Amino acid sequence: MTENNILSLEDKLTSAEGVARLGILMDLAKGYLHTYPAKTVIYAEESVDLSKHLNDYETHAEALRYMGNGSVLQGELAAAINHFSASLKIEYSLDNKAGISKCFNNIAVVYSQMGNNHKALNNYLKALNLFEELENIKGIAACISNIGIIYKDFGEYDKASEYYKKSLRIAEKSNNDYGIAAANNNIGEICSAEKKYDKAIEYFTISKEISTKINNNEITVSATNNLGLNYMLKEQYNVSLGHFHNAFRLCDEADQK
Repeated sequence: MTENNILSLEDKLTSAEGVARLGILMDLAKGYLHTYPAKTVIYAEESVDLSKHLNDYETHAEALRYMGNGSVLQGELAAAINHFSASLKIEYSLDNKAGISKCFNNIAVVYSQMGNNHKALNNYLKALNLFEELENIKGIAACISNIGIIYKDFGEYDKASEYYKKSLRIAEKSNNDYGIAAANNNIGEICSAEKKYDKAIEYFTISKEISTKINNNEITVSATNNLGLNYMLKEQYNVSLGHFHNAFRLCDEADQK
């Protein structure tokens, strides 16, 4: 949403009432989320109050999630858990499985950021079950990848690899180059942790090639740096140094943009 669109909505908000006002408030909560999350929370909070007054409980639950997301982006993680949990309660009362799955996923993300991987995993698995039931491919792929990350943190490399490979299959089936690049990089990290350096290099090379093609600098830098690390572990120091230099150059170029 452009700045002009947001300013136009705020102008309309001054005279809007009822359902029309609620719609504008929700649009503003969404529009400010990644630029000014404090405003997202303000507009979402008014949406919570107004939607309750209008008996619009679907919007009420969604507004609570916006409050949660805005809180996450401000580092207010305990508040975010409260908002997402409140939204979850309403979604259960509405028997809205799509909303329930989003809440479980949101709660899982917050617990992961808090370092509570056991609670994060529990909520990711609940979200995954619902995403699969709803055939939400995007949700399934994200959940599976995040579950893989948690198992990696637990040191359960076989389970992590299992989920990363599931993520790769989904990404390949949907021709999702970003997902393919990310999954290959993740699987490579597991191979590296298991000291399977040649196999790791194969995965990192694929990740680097695809992420370069789609201009995803973050994954390209990670895969390139991982190549450097694995060649270093193989004691091929000249090759390793070349990859480290390339990773540094990519970071430097990104900083200059």
